[in-house]
Amino acid sequence: MTRYREPDTLGGKVRCDSGILEGSEISMYYDPLISKLVTHGETRHEAIALMRDALDSYVIRGLTHNVNFLRDVLDNERFISGRLTTKFIPEEYPRGFKGHVLTDAEHDQLVVFAAGLHHLRRLRTESISPSGPSAFGDYVVRLADKKDVRVLVETDTVTAFYAYLGDKAEPVTVDFSSYPIDAPVVPVEVNGQALVAQLLKPTDLGFKVQFLGTEFAVDVMEVREAELFHHMKEPVVPDTSNYVLSPMAGTLISVAVKPGDTVLSGSEVAVVEAMKMQNVLRAPRTGKVKAVRAKAGASLSLEEIIIEFEAGPHKDELSPGTH
Repeated sequence: MTRYREPDTLGGKVRCDSGILEGSEISMYYDPLISKLVTHGETRHEAIALMRDALDSYVIRGLTHNVNFLRDVLDNERFISGRLTTKFIPEEYPRGFKGHVLTDAEHDQLVVFAAGLHHLRRLRTESISPSGPSAFGDYVVRLADKKDVRVLVETDTVTAFYAYLGDKAEPVTVDFSSYPIDAPVVPVEVNGQALVAQLLKPTDLGFKVQFLGTEFAVDVMEVREAELFHHMKEPVVPDTSNYVLSPMAGTLISVAVKPGDTVLSGSEVAVVEAMKMQNVLRAPRTGKVKAVRAKAGASLSLEEIIIEFEAGPHKDELSPGTH
Protein backbone atom coordinates (compact mmCIF):
# COMPACT_ATOMS: atom_id res chain seq x y z
CA MET A 1 0.00 0.00 0.00
CA THR A 2 2.02 2.96 -1.25
CA ARG A 3 -0.45 5.65 -0.21
CA TYR A 4 -3.52 5.40 2.00
CA ARG A 5 -5.87 8.11 3.27
CA GLU A 6 -9.30 7.31 4.67
CA PRO A 7 -12.18 9.75 4.11
CA ASP A 8 -13.16 12.31 6.72
CA THR A 9 -15.61 11.07 9.35
CA LEU A 10 -17.83 14.16 8.76
CA GLY A 11 -19.07 14.44 12.32
CA GLY A 12 -19.58 10.73 12.80
CA LYS A 13 -21.66 10.20 9.66
CA VAL A 14 -18.85 8.32 7.88
CA ARG A 15 -17.19 5.25 9.37
CA CYS A 16 -14.25 3.33 7.95
CA ASP A 17 -13.27 0.03 9.56
CA SER A 18 -9.90 -1.19 8.31
CA GLY A 19 -6.86 -3.07 9.49
CA ILE A 20 -4.25 -1.56 7.20
CA LEU A 21 -1.90 1.39 7.14
CA GLU A 22 0.11 3.14 4.47
CA GLY A 23 3.07 0.89 3.76
CA SER A 24 1.22 -2.33 4.63
CA GLU A 25 1.89 -5.30 2.40
CA ILE A 26 -1.18 -7.30 1.39
CA SER A 27 -0.32 -10.71 0.01
CA MET A 28 -2.48 -13.13 -1.98
CA TYR A 29 -3.00 -15.30 1.12
CA TYR A 30 -5.38 -12.90 2.84
CA ASP A 31 -9.00 -11.93 2.48
CA PRO A 32 -9.62 -9.37 -0.30
CA LEU A 33 -11.58 -7.06 2.02
CA ILE A 34 -9.27 -4.20 3.04
CA SER A 35 -11.91 -2.02 4.67
CA LYS A 36 -15.60 -1.53 5.33
CA LEU A 37 -17.01 1.91 4.56
CA VAL A 38 -20.31 2.93 6.15
CA THR A 39 -22.27 6.19 5.88
CA HIS A 40 -25.30 7.35 7.84
CA GLY A 41 -28.00 9.86 6.94
CA GLU A 42 -31.57 10.77 7.81
CA THR A 43 -32.65 9.29 4.46
CA ARG A 44 -31.27 6.72 2.04
CA HIS A 45 -30.53 9.50 -0.47
CA GLU A 46 -28.52 11.45 2.12
CA ALA A 47 -26.50 8.36 3.07
CA ILE A 48 -25.80 7.62 -0.62
CA ALA A 49 -24.64 11.21 -1.21
CA LEU A 50 -22.26 10.93 1.74
CA MET A 51 -20.99 7.61 0.41
CA ARG A 52 -20.25 9.18 -2.98
CA ASP A 53 -18.19 11.92 -1.33
CA ALA A 54 -16.41 9.40 0.90
CA LEU A 55 -15.44 7.17 -2.02
CA ASP A 56 -14.29 10.18 -4.07
CA SER A 57 -11.90 11.19 -1.28
CA TYR A 58 -10.72 7.68 -0.31
CA VAL A 59 -7.07 7.51 -1.40
CA ILE A 60 -5.82 3.99 -2.16
CA ARG A 61 -2.59 3.57 -4.11
CA GLY A 62 -0.40 0.58 -4.87
CA LEU A 63 -3.04 -2.08 -5.41
CA THR A 64 -6.17 -2.59 -7.44
CA HIS A 65 -9.51 -2.02 -5.76
CA ASN A 66 -13.21 -1.78 -6.55
CA VAL A 67 -13.90 1.86 -5.64
CA ASN A 68 -14.65 2.58 -9.31
CA PHE A 69 -17.37 -0.07 -9.42
CA LEU A 70 -18.86 0.86 -6.06
CA ARG A 71 -18.95 4.53 -7.09
CA ASP A 72 -20.82 3.63 -10.27
CA VAL A 73 -23.35 1.52 -8.36
CA LEU A 74 -24.18 4.56 -6.20
CA ASP A 75 -25.40 6.37 -9.34
CA ASN A 76 -27.51 3.42 -10.48
CA GLU A 77 -31.22 4.32 -10.35
CA ARG A 78 -32.23 0.84 -9.24
CA PHE A 79 -29.74 0.91 -6.37
CA ILE A 80 -30.82 4.41 -5.35
CA SER A 81 -34.45 3.30 -5.17
CA GLY A 82 -33.52 0.23 -3.09
CA ARG A 83 -34.96 -2.34 -5.51
CA LEU A 84 -32.20 -4.87 -4.83
CA THR A 85 -31.89 -8.62 -5.28
CA THR A 86 -28.96 -11.03 -5.42
CA LYS A 87 -29.20 -10.73 -9.22
CA PHE A 88 -28.49 -6.99 -9.19
CA ILE A 89 -24.97 -7.19 -10.65
CA PRO A 90 -25.62 -9.68 -13.51
CA GLU A 91 -28.82 -7.84 -14.42
CA GLU A 92 -27.42 -4.30 -14.28
CA TYR A 93 -23.92 -5.15 -15.58
CA PRO A 94 -24.49 -8.10 -17.95
CA ARG A 95 -21.23 -7.40 -19.81
CA GLY A 96 -19.21 -6.61 -16.72
CA PHE A 97 -17.99 -3.21 -15.59
CA LYS A 98 -15.50 -1.37 -17.78
CA GLY A 99 -15.51 1.98 -15.99
CA HIS A 100 -17.90 4.89 -15.65
CA VAL A 101 -19.31 6.23 -18.93
CA LEU A 102 -19.32 10.02 -18.77
CA THR A 103 -22.44 11.97 -19.61
CA ASP A 104 -22.00 15.11 -21.71
CA ALA A 105 -22.21 17.27 -18.58
CA GLU A 106 -19.64 15.12 -16.74
CA HIS A 107 -17.36 15.21 -19.80
CA ASP A 108 -17.44 19.02 -19.74
CA GLN A 109 -16.79 19.06 -15.99
CA LEU A 110 -13.72 16.88 -16.41
CA VAL A 111 -12.46 18.99 -19.32
CA VAL A 112 -12.66 22.31 -17.45
CA PHE A 113 -11.28 20.67 -14.31
CA ALA A 114 -8.20 19.49 -16.22
CA ALA A 115 -7.72 22.83 -17.98
CA GLY A 116 -8.08 24.71 -14.70
CA LEU A 117 -5.68 22.41 -12.85
CA HIS A 118 -3.12 22.74 -15.64
CA HIS A 119 -3.48 26.54 -15.58
CA LEU A 120 -3.16 26.63 -11.78
CA ARG A 121 0.11 24.69 -11.92
CA ARG A 122 1.31 26.85 -14.78
CA LEU A 123 0.66 30.03 -12.77
CA ARG A 124 2.67 28.62 -9.90
CA THR A 125 5.59 27.82 -12.21
CA GLU A 126 5.49 31.22 -13.95
CA SER A 127 5.27 33.14 -10.67
CA ILE A 128 9.05 32.94 -10.34
CA SER A 129 9.72 34.34 -13.84
CA PRO A 130 10.68 38.06 -14.23
CA SER A 131 7.59 38.76 -16.35
CA GLY A 132 5.26 37.07 -13.89
CA PRO A 133 2.43 34.64 -14.61
CA SER A 134 0.16 34.97 -17.64
CA ALA A 135 -3.49 35.71 -16.88
CA PHE A 136 -4.74 33.81 -19.92
CA GLY A 137 -4.38 30.28 -21.22
CA ASP A 138 -5.42 28.75 -24.53
CA TYR A 139 -5.48 24.97 -24.32
CA VAL A 140 -6.67 21.88 -26.13
CA VAL A 141 -7.98 19.15 -23.80
CA ARG A 142 -8.27 15.55 -24.95
CA LEU A 143 -9.78 12.56 -23.17
CA ALA A 144 -9.54 8.93 -24.22
CA ASP A 145 -12.29 9.46 -26.80
CA LYS A 146 -9.68 11.55 -28.68
CA LYS A 147 -12.10 14.45 -29.16
CA ASP A 148 -10.22 17.72 -28.83
CA VAL A 149 -11.93 20.50 -26.88
CA ARG A 150 -10.58 24.06 -27.07
CA VAL A 151 -10.62 25.77 -23.67
CA LEU A 152 -9.79 29.43 -23.06
CA VAL A 153 -8.91 30.14 -19.42
CA GLU A 154 -8.99 33.62 -17.91
CA THR A 155 -7.64 34.22 -14.41
CA ASP A 156 -10.07 35.71 -11.90
CA THR A 157 -8.01 35.17 -8.74
CA VAL A 158 -4.91 33.06 -8.11
CA THR A 159 -7.10 29.98 -7.62
CA ALA A 160 -10.27 30.74 -9.62
CA PHE A 161 -10.77 30.95 -13.37
CA TYR A 162 -13.30 31.52 -16.11
CA ALA A 163 -13.17 28.74 -18.68
CA TYR A 164 -14.68 29.18 -22.14
CA LEU A 165 -15.42 25.69 -23.42
CA GLY A 166 -15.27 25.14 -27.16
CA ASP A 167 -17.79 27.36 -28.97
CA LYS A 168 -19.99 27.87 -25.92
CA ALA A 169 -20.48 31.55 -25.15
CA GLU A 170 -21.15 31.28 -21.41
CA PRO A 171 -18.02 30.90 -19.27
CA VAL A 172 -17.68 28.15 -16.66
CA THR A 173 -16.30 29.19 -13.28
CA VAL A 174 -13.65 26.86 -11.88
CA ASP A 175 -12.59 27.47 -8.27
CA PHE A 176 -9.65 25.64 -6.65
CA SER A 177 -9.50 27.79 -3.51
CA SER A 178 -10.08 24.72 -1.26
CA TYR A 179 -7.28 22.72 -2.92
CA PRO A 180 -3.94 22.33 -1.07
CA ILE A 181 -1.60 22.32 -4.06
CA ASP A 182 -0.31 18.86 -5.04
CA ALA A 183 -2.52 17.04 -2.52
CA PRO A 184 -3.89 13.74 -3.89
CA VAL A 185 -7.52 14.80 -3.35
CA VAL A 186 -8.56 17.83 -5.40
CA PRO A 187 -11.76 19.59 -4.26
CA VAL A 188 -13.05 22.05 -6.86
CA GLU A 189 -16.22 23.99 -7.58
CA VAL A 190 -17.48 24.06 -11.18
CA ASN A 191 -20.21 26.67 -11.61
CA GLY A 192 -20.73 26.50 -7.86
CA GLN A 193 -21.16 22.71 -7.81
CA ALA A 194 -18.70 20.96 -5.49
CA LEU A 195 -16.74 18.14 -7.13
CA VAL A 196 -13.96 15.92 -5.83
CA ALA A 197 -11.34 14.34 -8.07
CA GLN A 198 -8.02 12.71 -7.32
CA LEU A 199 -4.75 13.56 -9.00
CA LEU A 200 -3.17 10.15 -9.55
CA LYS A 201 -0.05 11.36 -11.36
CA PRO A 202 1.13 13.85 -13.98
CA THR A 203 1.81 12.45 -17.46
CA ASP A 204 3.90 13.79 -20.33
CA LEU A 205 0.94 15.74 -21.72
CA GLY A 206 -1.44 16.08 -18.79
CA PHE A 207 -2.73 14.03 -15.89
CA LYS A 208 -4.20 10.76 -14.80
CA VAL A 209 -7.12 11.58 -12.56
CA GLN A 210 -9.75 9.62 -10.69
CA PHE A 211 -13.14 11.17 -11.39
CA LEU A 212 -16.44 9.63 -10.30
CA GLY A 213 -14.38 6.64 -9.17
CA THR A 214 -12.90 5.85 -12.59
CA GLU A 215 -9.38 6.60 -13.80
CA PHE A 216 -9.15 8.90 -16.81
CA ALA A 217 -6.10 10.00 -18.79
CA VAL A 218 -6.48 13.66 -19.78
CA ASP A 219 -4.07 15.52 -22.08
CA VAL A 220 -3.84 19.31 -21.80
CA MET A 221 -1.80 20.88 -24.60
CA GLU A 222 -1.01 24.28 -26.02
CA VAL A 223 -2.81 24.86 -29.32
CA ARG A 224 0.36 24.44 -31.38
CA GLU A 225 1.21 21.24 -29.50
CA ALA A 226 -2.18 19.81 -30.38
CA GLU A 227 -1.74 20.70 -34.04
CA LEU A 228 1.61 18.89 -34.20
CA PHE A 229 0.40 15.97 -32.13
CA HIS A 230 -1.77 14.76 -35.02
CA HIS A 231 1.45 13.86 -36.85
CA MET A 232 2.64 11.55 -34.06
CA LYS A 233 2.42 7.81 -34.64
CA GLU A 234 0.11 5.82 -32.42
CA PRO A 235 1.98 3.68 -29.85
CA VAL A 236 2.03 -0.03 -30.57
CA VAL A 237 -0.18 -1.92 -28.11
CA PRO A 238 1.18 -5.41 -27.33
CA ASP A 239 -1.01 -8.21 -28.69
CA THR A 240 -1.94 -10.56 -25.85
CA SER A 241 -4.63 -12.48 -27.76
CA ASN A 242 -2.32 -15.52 -28.00
CA TYR A 243 -1.94 -15.81 -24.22
CA VAL A 244 -3.92 -16.66 -21.12
CA LEU A 245 -2.61 -14.38 -18.37
CA SER A 246 -3.14 -14.59 -14.64
CA PRO A 247 -5.62 -11.81 -13.74
CA MET A 248 -4.06 -11.42 -10.29
CA ALA A 249 -1.33 -12.79 -8.05
CA GLY A 250 -2.35 -16.23 -6.85
CA THR A 251 -1.82 -19.98 -6.96
CA LEU A 252 -2.42 -22.03 -10.10
CA ILE A 253 -4.83 -24.76 -8.97
CA SER A 254 -5.21 -26.63 -12.25
CA VAL A 255 -4.57 -26.54 -15.99
CA ALA A 256 -7.15 -28.24 -18.23
CA VAL A 257 -5.16 -28.30 -21.48
CA LYS A 258 -1.81 -29.49 -22.81
CA PRO A 259 0.36 -28.54 -25.81
CA GLY A 260 -1.26 -29.61 -29.07
CA ASP A 261 -4.85 -29.39 -27.77
CA THR A 262 -7.31 -27.31 -29.75
CA VAL A 263 -9.75 -25.33 -27.64
CA LEU A 264 -12.87 -23.33 -28.32
CA SER A 265 -13.22 -19.70 -27.33
CA GLY A 266 -14.64 -19.50 -23.81
CA SER A 267 -13.57 -23.00 -22.78
CA GLU A 268 -12.16 -23.45 -19.28
CA VAL A 269 -8.37 -23.75 -19.47
CA ALA A 270 -7.15 -23.06 -15.92
CA VAL A 271 -8.15 -22.17 -12.37
CA VAL A 272 -6.29 -19.62 -10.26
CA GLU A 273 -6.92 -19.23 -6.52
CA ALA A 274 -6.35 -15.85 -4.90
CA MET A 275 -7.59 -14.43 -1.61
CA LYS A 276 -9.82 -17.43 -0.81
CA MET A 277 -11.54 -17.35 -4.21
CA GLN A 278 -11.12 -19.62 -7.22
CA ASN A 279 -11.13 -17.88 -10.60
CA VAL A 280 -11.88 -19.91 -13.72
CA LEU A 281 -9.84 -18.72 -16.70
CA ARG A 282 -11.23 -19.29 -20.19
CA ALA A 283 -9.69 -19.34 -23.64
CA PRO A 284 -9.69 -15.83 -25.16
CA ARG A 285 -10.15 -17.31 -28.63
CA THR A 286 -10.39 -20.55 -30.55
CA GLY A 287 -6.99 -22.04 -31.35
CA LYS A 288 -4.31 -24.64 -30.69
CA VAL A 289 -2.24 -24.66 -27.50
CA LYS A 290 1.43 -24.02 -28.25
CA ALA A 291 2.78 -24.23 -24.70
CA VAL A 292 1.75 -24.38 -21.06
CA ARG A 293 4.08 -22.01 -19.22
CA ALA A 294 3.12 -22.84 -15.62
CA LYS A 295 2.31 -26.00 -13.67
CA ALA A 296 -0.41 -26.61 -11.11
CA GLY A 297 0.74 -25.44 -7.69
CA ALA A 298 2.84 -22.58 -9.06
CA SER A 299 2.67 -19.13 -7.47
CA LEU A 300 1.73 -16.62 -10.15
CA SER A 301 2.30 -12.90 -10.37
CA LEU A 302 -0.12 -10.44 -11.96
CA GLU A 303 -0.39 -10.98 -15.76
CA GLU A 304 2.07 -13.87 -15.74
CA ILE A 305 1.66 -16.07 -18.82
CA ILE A 306 -0.01 -19.41 -18.09
CA ILE A 307 -0.88 -20.70 -21.58
CA GLU A 308 0.33 -19.70 -25.04
CA PHE A 309 -1.63 -20.32 -28.25
CA GLU A 310 -0.18 -20.77 -31.71
CA ALA A 311 -0.22 -17.55 -33.70
CA GLY A 312 -2.03 -17.14 -36.98
CA PRO A 313 -5.63 -17.27 -38.20
CA HIS A 314 -8.09 -19.42 -36.29
CA LYS A 315 -11.59 -20.77 -36.86
CA ASP A 316 -14.61 -20.15 -34.66
CA GLU A 317 -15.81 -23.72 -35.05
CA LEU A 318 -13.73 -26.87 -34.81
CA SER A 319 -14.26 -30.54 -35.40
CA PRO A 320 -15.74 -32.78 -32.67
CA GLY A 321 -13.37 -34.07 -30.01
CA THR A 322 -11.70 -30.78 -29.21
CA HIS A 323 -11.61 -29.32 -25.68
